[in-house]
Amino acid sequence: MTKTNSLQILKNQLKHFGLNPNEWTMTPQDSRRCLITHRTDKELSFLGYTNLRKPRPEWTTLALRSL
Repeated sequence: MTKTNSLQILKNQLKHFGLNPNEWTMTPQDSRRCLITHRTDKELSFLGYTNLRKPRPEWTTLALRSL
C-alpha cells in the first residue's frame, strides 16, 4: 500500500472520532505519527499515532495538540 493510500484511509477514519475528514489536513511526522490540523483554524490540531502493521492502516490514538 502506498503512503498516499495509507494517508487517505487514515483521513477517512477521522469520522470515527467525530471529525469531518474534509475539514482537516494531515502531515506525516514520522512512520507512526501524523499531525492533523484544521483547515481554517490552524491553531487547532491533533497528533495521531498509527498502526501500519495491520492489513489496513488505523489510528491507535489521537491526542489534542493545541487549541
